[in-house]
Formats: sequence, structure tokens, C-alpha cells
Amino acid sequence: MVTGLFDRKTKPKFSLKDFIMSENVFIIAIALVTMVAVGAVANDSYVQTKSIEKNIENAIVKGIDPLAVRCAYANRNDTICIVYASNIPTTPTGNFKK
Repeated sequence: MVTGLFDRKTKPKFSLKDFIMSENVFIIAIALVTMVAVGAVANDSYVQTKSIEKNIENAIVKGIDPLAVRCAYANRNDTICIVYASNIPTTPTGNFKK
């Protein structure tokens, strides 16, 4: 019987399944996914901060209150914006005839 390349009883030297299922590859893949996720969140936060900064600078140039621009982007429970909103004098809205 001829043995050699086509013999199914011999195990190949390099097994892709064993390589993929090894612990090191799994740990490296999880670390890579985690680093990419952290980088994406950091980049998003940086871009959002730069956008707010640019809008506040434009508001100052136009004479708009920069705190009002900041509060437009703030969270719902931001204490500074709650106090700011409560101190704004209310004016009637609508089209009233005098």
C-alpha cells in the first residue's frame, strides 16, 4: 500500500481549527475588539466636544448666550441648565395684537 500525501490516517502538521480554538487567539481577539470599542467611544466623545466648542464660539460671535448653547447639548438633569432655565424671564408667545 502506498502511503504518503493522500493517506487519511496522518494528521496534518498545521491545523487551522486548532489554531483558531487556541486560548491565545481567543484572548487576542477579545482584547482587539475591546480596544476598538474603547477607541470608537473616545473618538465619538472627542468629535462631540469639538462640535459643541465650535457652536459655542459661533454663538459668542453672533451675540447669543453661550450658556444657552451649552444647555442645548446638556443632559436632562444638568443642574446648571436647570437653574439657567428657571431664571429666564418668560415672555408671551404667539401673535398678539395691541
